[in-house]
Amino acid sequence: MYITGKMVVAGMIPSTTNHTQGMKKMKKVVSIIFLLTFALSGCVSFTTMQTANTLAPGESEGGLNMVQTKVALADEPVGGVEESITYVVPEFTYRRGIVENLDLGIKFYPMAAEIDAKYQFIKAGGFVLSGDFGFAYSSIESGSGDNTVKTTYLDLYPTVLITYNFSEFFSLTAGPKYIYRSIGGDAVSDSIAIPGVTLTAAIGPGAAGNGFKFMPEVGYFTADGLSYTTLGIGLAF
Repeated sequence: MYITGKMVVAGMIPSTTNHTQGMKKMKKVVSIIFLLTFALSGCVSFTTMQTANTLAPGESEGGLNMVQTKVALADEPVGGVEESITYVVPEFTYRRGIVENLDLGIKFYPMAAEIDAKYQFIKAGGFVLSGDFGFAYSSIESGSGDNTVKTTYLDLYPTVLITYNFSEFFSLTAGPKYIYRSIGGDAVSDSIAIPGVTLTAAIGPGAAGNGFKFMPEVGYFTADGLSYTTLGIGLAF
């Protein structure tokens, strides 16, 4: 995992900036720092990296993705100051067709794995509509001896996949999704909801089904005054 943090100053902060604004900004900066710990301890996966097309029974498909995520303040910067954290993670995927219109998948990423099921509801010409539901669970221990603290993460990923297959070699997929993370453990109990959408292109002989394809993807999510912008590149084979 590669992580960078930055503060970009577009102009001097006026001396009239009041204490309340400063405190609000500090709270959001603390939130970003929390998200950095979040990334290091158990990543949320924002990617879709698939189409609404399902695999035929017995067919399988693997994949490798590299994904950059930028976490930043969603509000307008105060005095032209912007804080953000960017991290890059690899993902490994595998899918297999189970029955007609249904396939299952697993995605591995740092310190977690997501399992999902995708069902194809509609296929009319080049238009395909599917529903996908994924979940991931991870448990992290920190400290040592009597100071050991255990934290667990449960992530739910309900997603709608809307694909248009322009040809056998090119398709576009919109993936609105609602990510829900529940955090529990010895020292914390909290939850966060992160709605957003991804847009994925599939290019190659397997774009409208199974087979090799190149998959560039962008995504945007927001939650609790923070924005998450993703840029990914995937290969499926």
